[in-house]
Amino acid sequence: MFNMKTQSAYKGETLVALMVGMSVGMIVVAAVAAMLVSTLSLNAHALNNSYLNQELRAIMDIMVRDIRRAQYSATAADCIAGATCTNAFIDGAEDWTVEAAQIEYSYDLDLDGTQDVSEDEDDKEECFGFRRTVDSGVGKVEKKYSCSPNWQSLSDANVVDIEDLRFSAGTDCVASGSGFLAVREVKIFLEGSHAGTSRRLCQKVRIKNDLPNATCAVTTLSTDAPFDICPP
Repeated sequence: MFNMKTQSAYKGETLVALMVGMSVGMIVVAAVAAMLVSTLSLNAHALNNSYLNQELRAIMDIMVRDIRRAQYSATAADCIAGATCTNAFIDGAEDWTVEAAQIEYSYDLDLDGTQDVSEDEDDKEECFGFRRTVDSGVGKVEKKYSCSPNWQSLSDANVVDIEDLRFSAGTDCVASGSGFLAVREVKIFLEGSHAGTSRRLCQKVRIKNDLPNATCAVTTLSTDAPFDICPP
Protein backbone atom coordinates (compact mmCIF):
# COMPACT_ATOMS: atom_id res chain seq x y z
CA MET A 1 0.00 0.00 0.00
CA PHE A 2 1.32 3.50 -0.93
CA ASN A 3 2.85 5.21 2.10
CA MET A 4 2.39 9.00 2.23
CA LYS A 5 5.16 9.34 4.80
CA THR A 6 7.65 7.68 2.45
CA GLN A 7 6.61 10.01 -0.37
CA SER A 8 7.24 13.15 1.70
CA ALA A 9 10.66 11.87 2.77
CA TYR A 10 11.87 12.21 -0.86
CA LYS A 11 10.60 15.75 -1.44
CA GLY A 12 13.27 17.93 -3.32
CA GLU A 13 14.20 21.64 -3.22
CA THR A 14 11.90 24.19 -4.71
CA LEU A 15 12.80 26.06 -7.91
CA VAL A 16 13.20 29.29 -5.97
CA ALA A 17 15.72 27.70 -3.61
CA LEU A 18 17.73 26.33 -6.53
CA MET A 19 17.83 29.78 -8.20
CA VAL A 20 18.95 31.40 -4.95
CA GLY A 21 21.73 28.84 -4.55
CA MET A 22 22.91 29.37 -8.14
CA SER A 23 22.92 33.14 -7.67
CA VAL A 24 25.04 32.86 -4.53
CA GLY A 25 27.43 30.53 -6.32
CA MET A 26 27.79 32.93 -9.27
CA ILE A 27 28.51 35.81 -6.91
CA VAL A 28 31.26 33.79 -5.21
CA VAL A 29 32.78 32.75 -8.57
CA ALA A 30 32.67 36.36 -9.83
CA ALA A 31 34.42 37.60 -6.67
CA VAL A 32 37.15 34.94 -6.99
CA ALA A 33 37.61 35.78 -10.70
CA ALA A 34 37.88 39.51 -9.94
CA MET A 35 40.47 38.80 -7.25
CA LEU A 36 42.46 36.64 -9.67
CA VAL A 37 42.40 39.32 -12.39
CA SER A 38 43.49 41.95 -9.88
CA THR A 39 46.35 39.76 -8.66
CA LEU A 40 47.54 39.04 -12.19
CA SER A 41 47.36 42.75 -13.04
CA LEU A 42 49.38 43.69 -9.96
CA ASN A 43 51.97 41.01 -10.78
CA ALA A 44 52.25 42.25 -14.38
CA HIS A 45 52.67 45.84 -13.17
CA ALA A 46 55.34 44.75 -10.68
CA LEU A 47 57.21 42.82 -13.37
CA ASN A 48 57.06 45.76 -15.81
CA ASN A 49 58.26 48.16 -13.11
CA SER A 50 61.11 45.82 -12.14
CA TYR A 51 62.15 45.36 -15.77
CA LEU A 52 62.06 49.09 -16.49
CA ASN A 53 63.99 49.91 -13.34
CA GLN A 54 66.63 47.34 -14.28
CA GLU A 55 67.02 48.74 -17.81
CA LEU A 56 67.24 52.37 -16.70
CA ARG A 57 69.64 51.53 -13.86
CA ALA A 58 71.93 49.69 -16.28
CA ILE A 59 71.97 52.71 -18.64
CA MET A 60 72.59 55.11 -15.76
CA ASP A 61 75.46 52.99 -14.39
CA ILE A 62 77.16 52.91 -17.80
CA MET A 63 76.91 56.71 -18.12
CA VAL A 64 78.15 57.36 -14.58
CA ARG A 65 81.18 55.06 -14.89
CA ASP A 66 82.22 56.54 -18.23
CA ILE A 67 81.59 60.22 -17.46
CA ARG A 68 83.61 59.87 -14.25
CA ARG A 69 86.71 59.28 -16.43
CA ALA A 70 86.27 62.49 -18.46
CA GLN A 71 89.50 64.29 -19.42
CA TYR A 72 91.80 61.78 -17.76
CA SER A 73 95.34 61.90 -19.12
CA ALA A 74 98.31 59.75 -18.20
CA THR A 75 100.36 62.97 -17.99
CA ALA A 76 97.89 64.82 -15.73
CA ALA A 77 100.07 64.32 -12.64
CA ASP A 78 102.85 66.36 -14.27
CA CYS A 79 100.49 69.31 -14.72
CA ILE A 80 99.36 69.25 -11.09
CA ALA A 81 102.97 68.99 -9.92
CA GLY A 82 103.80 72.20 -11.77
CA ALA A 83 106.00 70.65 -14.44
CA THR A 84 105.82 71.75 -18.05
CA CYS A 85 103.09 69.63 -19.59
CA THR A 86 100.60 69.39 -22.39
CA ASN A 87 97.19 67.87 -21.75
CA ALA A 88 95.66 66.92 -25.09
CA PHE A 89 92.31 66.19 -23.46
CA ILE A 90 91.37 69.74 -22.38
CA ASP A 91 91.90 71.86 -25.49
CA GLY A 92 88.86 71.19 -27.69
CA ALA A 93 85.04 71.12 -27.74
CA GLU A 94 85.18 67.34 -28.06
CA ASP A 95 87.07 67.20 -24.74
CA TRP A 96 84.33 68.71 -22.56
CA THR A 97 80.93 70.00 -23.71
CA VAL A 98 77.80 69.73 -21.57
CA GLU A 99 74.44 70.66 -23.08
CA ALA A 100 70.90 70.05 -21.87
CA ALA A 101 70.41 66.65 -23.54
CA GLN A 102 73.96 65.81 -24.60
CA ILE A 103 77.41 65.49 -23.10
CA GLU A 104 80.71 65.03 -24.94
CA TYR A 105 84.18 64.44 -23.48
CA SER A 106 87.46 62.65 -24.05
CA TYR A 107 89.92 60.65 -21.96
CA ASP A 108 93.18 58.81 -22.35
CA LEU A 109 91.88 55.32 -23.12
CA ASP A 110 95.24 53.80 -24.01
CA LEU A 111 97.20 55.69 -21.30
CA ASP A 112 99.77 57.20 -23.66
CA GLY A 113 99.12 60.89 -22.95
CA THR A 114 98.11 61.70 -26.54
CA GLN A 115 94.62 61.94 -27.98
CA ASP A 116 93.78 59.54 -30.79
CA VAL A 117 91.21 61.11 -33.10
CA SER A 118 91.33 58.40 -35.77
CA GLU A 119 91.23 54.65 -35.32
CA ASP A 120 93.98 52.29 -36.47
CA GLU A 121 94.93 48.73 -35.65
CA ASP A 122 96.69 49.83 -32.46
CA ASP A 123 94.52 52.65 -31.11
CA LYS A 124 90.84 53.47 -30.76
CA GLU A 125 89.46 56.99 -31.06
CA GLU A 126 89.26 58.75 -27.70
CA CYS A 127 86.07 60.80 -28.02
CA PHE A 128 83.01 59.82 -25.99
CA GLY A 129 79.60 61.06 -24.95
CA PHE A 130 75.89 60.40 -24.48
CA ARG A 131 72.74 61.94 -25.92
CA ARG A 132 69.01 61.34 -26.37
CA THR A 133 67.52 60.99 -29.83
CA VAL A 134 64.04 60.12 -31.12
CA ASP A 135 63.47 57.44 -33.75
CA SER A 136 59.92 56.89 -35.08
CA GLY A 137 58.48 58.61 -32.03
CA VAL A 138 60.47 56.52 -29.52
CA GLY A 139 63.30 58.03 -27.47
CA LYS A 140 66.62 56.28 -27.00
CA VAL A 141 70.03 56.88 -25.43
CA GLU A 142 73.03 56.86 -27.76
CA LYS A 143 76.72 56.56 -26.88
CA LYS A 144 79.44 58.34 -28.81
CA TYR A 145 82.39 56.10 -29.62
CA SER A 146 84.48 58.08 -32.12
CA CYS A 147 85.60 61.62 -32.92
CA SER A 148 83.94 61.55 -36.38
CA PRO A 149 81.50 61.49 -34.51
CA ASN A 150 79.71 58.15 -34.61
CA TRP A 151 76.96 57.16 -32.20
CA GLN A 152 75.45 53.80 -31.32
CA SER A 153 72.26 52.94 -29.44
CA LEU A 154 72.67 52.18 -25.76
CA SER A 155 68.97 51.49 -25.17
CA ASP A 156 66.60 49.30 -27.17
CA ALA A 157 63.85 51.45 -28.69
CA ASN A 158 61.70 48.32 -29.10
CA VAL A 159 61.73 47.76 -25.34
CA VAL A 160 62.19 51.07 -23.49
CA ASP A 161 61.06 54.56 -24.50
CA ILE A 162 63.55 57.10 -23.14
CA GLU A 163 61.30 60.08 -22.49
CA ASP A 164 63.95 62.44 -21.13
CA LEU A 165 67.71 62.69 -20.61
CA ARG A 166 69.29 65.82 -19.11
CA PHE A 167 72.74 66.87 -17.97
CA SER A 168 73.83 69.68 -15.67
CA ALA A 169 77.48 70.50 -14.85
CA GLY A 170 78.87 72.35 -11.86
CA THR A 171 82.38 73.49 -10.91
CA ASP A 172 83.95 74.23 -7.55
CA CYS A 173 87.32 75.98 -7.31
CA VAL A 174 89.97 74.81 -4.86
CA ALA A 175 93.12 76.89 -4.33
CA SER A 176 96.25 74.97 -5.34
CA GLY A 177 99.66 76.67 -5.30
CA SER A 178 99.45 79.84 -7.36
CA GLY A 179 96.33 78.67 -9.17
CA PHE A 180 93.25 76.54 -8.74
CA LEU A 181 91.92 73.05 -9.26
CA ALA A 182 88.54 72.90 -10.97
CA VAL A 183 86.51 70.23 -9.18
CA ARG A 184 83.57 69.22 -11.35
CA GLU A 185 80.32 67.32 -10.94
CA VAL A 186 77.63 66.31 -13.42
CA LYS A 187 74.01 65.68 -12.54
CA ILE A 188 72.17 63.20 -14.76
CA PHE A 189 68.38 62.90 -15.06
CA LEU A 190 66.93 59.89 -16.89
CA GLU A 191 63.27 59.06 -17.49
CA GLY A 192 61.84 56.09 -19.39
CA SER A 193 58.67 54.07 -19.84
CA HIS A 194 57.73 50.50 -20.66
CA ALA A 195 54.26 48.93 -21.06
CA GLY A 196 52.52 51.88 -19.44
CA THR A 197 54.95 52.07 -16.52
CA SER A 198 57.16 55.16 -16.09
CA ARG A 199 60.30 55.57 -14.01
CA ARG A 200 62.70 58.46 -13.28
CA LEU A 201 66.29 58.29 -12.04
CA CYS A 202 68.69 61.06 -11.04
CA GLN A 203 72.32 60.69 -10.04
CA LYS A 204 75.28 62.96 -9.41
CA VAL A 205 78.75 61.96 -10.58
CA ARG A 206 82.04 63.48 -9.44
CA ILE A 207 84.61 63.81 -12.23
CA LYS A 208 87.77 62.15 -10.97
CA ASN A 209 90.17 64.39 -12.86
CA ASP A 210 90.45 67.88 -11.39
CA LEU A 211 91.81 70.44 -13.81
CA PRO A 212 94.65 72.80 -12.78
CA ASN A 213 94.31 76.35 -14.04
CA ALA A 214 95.46 79.86 -13.26
CA THR A 215 91.82 80.99 -13.04
CA CYS A 216 88.61 79.24 -12.15
CA ALA A 217 84.89 80.13 -12.30
CA VAL A 218 82.42 78.58 -9.88
CA THR A 219 79.22 77.20 -11.43
CA THR A 220 76.40 75.39 -9.65
CA LEU A 221 74.38 72.32 -10.56
CA SER A 222 70.85 73.04 -11.71
CA THR A 223 67.99 72.56 -9.26
CA ASP A 224 65.30 73.50 -11.79
CA ALA A 225 62.92 70.91 -13.24
CA PRO A 226 63.52 68.09 -13.87
CA PHE A 227 66.54 68.20 -11.53
CA ASP A 228 64.30 69.30 -8.66
CA ILE A 229 63.55 65.61 -7.94
CA CYS A 230 67.25 64.81 -7.50
CA PRO A 231 68.73 64.28 -4.06
CA PRO A 232 71.09 67.05 -2.89
